[in-house]
Amino acid sequence: MFNENDELKWFVLYTKSRYEKKVNSRLTDLNITTYLPLKKTIRKWSDRKKVVDMPLINSYIFVKTKRDSLYDLIKIEGVTRYVSFSGRPVVVRQKEIDILKKFLEDGTAIDIIDGVPKVGKQVKFTSGFFKDYEGKILKVNRKNQLQIEIESINKTLVVTVDIDTLKLQ
Repeated sequence: MFNENDELKWFVLYTKSRYEKKVNSRLTDLNITTYLPLKKTIRKWSDRKKVVDMPLINSYIFVKTKRDSLYDLIKIEGVTRYVSFSGRPVVVRQKEIDILKKFLEDGTAIDIIDGVPKVGKQVKFTSGFFKDYEGKILKVNRKNQLQIEIESINKTLVVTVDIDTLKLQ
């Protein structure tokens, strides 16, 4: 009989702060399939600027392994735990890994927002008709859309927009 623990799936390991690259290297040395999404960022020091690869999601490394192997992986130096909800390890679909890879390979500007934006949060439109306007989230719909309040000329305009056109402030 087939056991779901025997199947290779993508899971998420949580690392100590700024240990992502070290842990990724250790896992690769152990012949474990990993994915550490990195984005190019300009870092400024007092004497220079430099383009560096930074983790897209702080403290996250994706590993393709069997569920039972997760318990061994959290023993690796720098790994603190595996990401879980309701006590079960989170499984990431291959499609989601592929989307991340595609966006990063294409040079698409991508940022990660933790959770769903909250009602009352100030946002700024990054594209579309309302580009550069600012507003406040009034309502969050189930279809990744938000109702935004835009105050101008002492009136309020309520619009429904895609979440992808906003930047949280």
